[in-house]
Amino acid sequence: TEKVEALKEALKGEDINLIKSRQEELTAKFYEVSEKLYKAAQEAAQAQGGAPGAEGYTEANYTDINDDNQ
Repeated sequence: TEKVEALKEALKGEDINLIKSRQEELTAKFYEVSEKLYKAAQEAAQAQGGAPGAEGYTEANYTDINDDNQ
């Protein structure tokens, strides 16, 4: 929230460079938090024995049957 408040304060003025700088700082913080959430989700999925997005798939063995011999 500190970055959000800094951007809000910058928006009250007319210094476009300051506004851009504060916006970039907020965007960088957003990416940092997003990356941490993504990594945590991956680790949780691995701890449960699967990879993210692998739910609903089962590994199976099968045998080909040749119908030409009938």
